[in-house]
Amino acid sequence: MMRQRKFVIGITVILMILMSFTACLGKYDGYKLVELPEIGSFYVPQEWECIQEGDFVYFTSGPSDKATISLSDCYMLGTLHNERVSSYEAVSSVINIEEIEQITSEVYSNSVFLSESRVEMNGRVVTMYSLECLVTYDERFSFIVLDGSIDPAVLKLIGKSFDRVNFEK
Repeated sequence: MMRQRKFVIGITVILMILMSFTACLGKYDGYKLVELPEIGSFYVPQEWECIQEGDFVYFTSGPSDKATISLSDCYMLGTLHNERVSSYEAVSSVINIEEIEQITSEVYSNSVFLSESRVEMNGRVVTMYSLECLVTYDERFSFIVLDGSIDPAVLKLIGKSFDRVNFEK
């Protein structure tokens, strides 16, 4: 009787481990890993292209033949900035944007913040998402989501996948 019980418990534990491993395998199907030197890595949808230009990182639908990136072709715009500057202030040199109020915010265990905010952009008030990734004690890498059609579940996956290179206090 005792031997059967140990066997059942052993099989149950093995099955639980296999099920949790299998559940993790498909989490990022259809996504690719993007690595930004000295910042970190994260997963984005497979069809997105990551283009670095100056201090900014653009995520577009594919390679661009244009000399400069058009913001209308971008899903997200990212940049590294000081912790005391908001995500929107960090990109204000490229986009005329100002945060009015934060609507919701989530924090993940990897020190990533997903926020939904009401912003004024080019004279219009719109709702916009941002992802802020803590890179060092006083630096953040922020993404402003320019395409309102991106599902917040996709943003959560991107945010939860962030793995910073180094963290120095």
